[in-house]
Amino acid sequence: MTTPTFRAALPLSFAAVVALATPAAHAVEKPVVRPIMPKIEPKRDEAKPAPKPAPKPAPAPDNKRTEPRKEKAKPKPAPKPAPKPAPKKDDAPPDTAWVAGLAGGLNVGFLSGEGTEKFGSNVGFNVGLKVLRYLAPFADVETGLYFTTKGYTTENATIVGENQLTLGVTNTFKYVQVPAMIRLAVPKAKIKPFANGGFYLAFLTGSEREDAADWDLGPQGTGSSSRAYDIPGAQSFDAGFHVGGGVEWRFTDKASFIAEVGYERGLTDPVDETKAAKTSQKLLLPDEFKDVGVDTAASAENKAQTHSVFQVNVGVAMHF
Repeated sequence: MTTPTFRAALPLSFAAVVALATPAAHAVEKPVVRPIMPKIEPKRDEAKPAPKPAPKPAPAPDNKRTEPRKEKAKPKPAPKPAPKPAPKKDDAPPDTAWVAGLAGGLNVGFLSGEGTEKFGSNVGFNVGLKVLRYLAPFADVETGLYFTTKGYTTENATIVGENQLTLGVTNTFKYVQVPAMIRLAVPKAKIKPFANGGFYLAFLTGSEREDAADWDLGPQGTGSSSRAYDIPGAQSFDAGFHVGGGVEWRFTDKASFIAEVGYERGLTDPVDETKAAKTSQKLLLPDEFKDVGVDTAASAENKAQTHSVFQVNVGVAMHF
C-alpha cells in the first residue's frame, strides 16, 4: 500500500518544480508550496562570549604642547649660613677643650698617724699652674705643676725652779707636686660648683728645721735663741691622695675665676727618724738650763707618720 502513495506524490512534486521555473505572466495560479522544514536539532549550551573590555578613556589633552616653552630657571646661589646667635647673658659660654691658669693659696700642714698628738700645725703656701682637659660636659681631667710647702711644729716647756724654758721646733718641707685628678662639675652653668679627687706625686726640693728657745729668768730678764738646718732623714719623695671642691665663675667666654678648698693625706713618712740625729744642748742657752737635755727630733722611733694638709686656693684660668 505504500507504493501507490509514492507514485501519486511524484507527479505533484514535479509539477511544483515546473511552476517555480515558469514566469509569473503565464501562471494562472500558483500552487501552494509547503516548504520543507529543516530538521531542528536541540540547542546546545554555547559558551557565553567574554565581555568586551570597557573602552579606555580618551587621553587628556597635552597642555604642554599648547603652552609656550619655558626657559629653565637658573639655579639660585646657596644661601649663606645664618650667623650663630650670641649667647644670652644668662647662658653659659660653650665648653672648651683646655683650661689653664695660675692658682695659689695657703696650706695648713700637720702630721697624722701614731704618736702625733704633741705636734702642731705649720702654715705654708702653694702656687702653680692648673690645667684642665675637657672629657664631657660634667667631667674634666685635672693636673698641673705646683710648688708647695708642708710641715708641722712641736713645742716643749721646761721649768727649772723659777726659771722657764720653752723650746719650739718648726719642720718645713718644700716640694714640687704634680696632681692627677678627675673633676666633676655642674654642666652648662655660668657658675659651676665642682668636686675633685685623685692622687699626687711630690718631689722634695729642700727642707728646713728651725729650733727656737725662749726663756724667762724672772728678775734677770728674758731671752731667746734659734738656729736652722736641713732636716736629717728627710725623704726625697712623697705621694698621697687629694679630695676637694669649690666653685668656678665663668665671667667671660675666655676666662674663669676659681675658688676651692681641699684636703691632702700623704702615704709615706716624710722623715726617717732612725737616720735623724738628735740635737742636744746645741742651742745657746743660759747656764740655768745647761743640765737640761733638749731633744728637737720629731720622734725617736720610725712610726707611720704622714703629712696632712688643708688647702684654700684661688686662681684665674683661661679657656682655649
